Amino acid sequence: MPITVELQDMHSYSPVLFIIIFSIIGATILAIVTYIIVRKIRNKSEDKPKRIINKAFIKHRYMSMINDIEFKYRNKSISNRYAYEELSRIVRSFVFEVTGVKTPNYTLDEISKINMPTLYNMIDECYVPEFSVNSDGNILDSVNKARKVIEEWN
Repeated sequence: MPITVELQDMHSYSPVLFIIIFSIIGATILAIVTYIIVRKIRNKSEDKPKRIINKAFIKHRYMSMINDIEFKYRNKSISNRYAYEELSRIVRSFVFEVTGVKTPNYTLDEISKINMPTLYNMIDECYVPEFSVNSDGNILDSVNKARKVIEEWN
């Protein structure tokens, strides 16, 4: 019993099935691409909520810290070096709280590169008494300069 197989022409099949499959694949790809683009546009257009800060309150709090350092130094309960260390920490922390720039972790060289000259000058003044063998420096003058930095900060 001879078996014969007749091959059908490839164009004899209905193209509807291929059209449906490619339409589904195309629609899926289009939906994914559209989703990604819309998501990126939303992320860019939505402003991240800005920190609401009360500068007057923050300034008052840091001024109190500076006053506390001056009081302790005048009563000889802290050394000149420690007063400079605390003064530097306070000013750096103030700038961090107001701007979000992580100045407490920055070296003097890094502070010089962030374009905050008043901060740089203040920290530069604290560096020598803070780190030298002889902790010389006029802490009361530096305290007044630190107050001025905080008062004049925008």
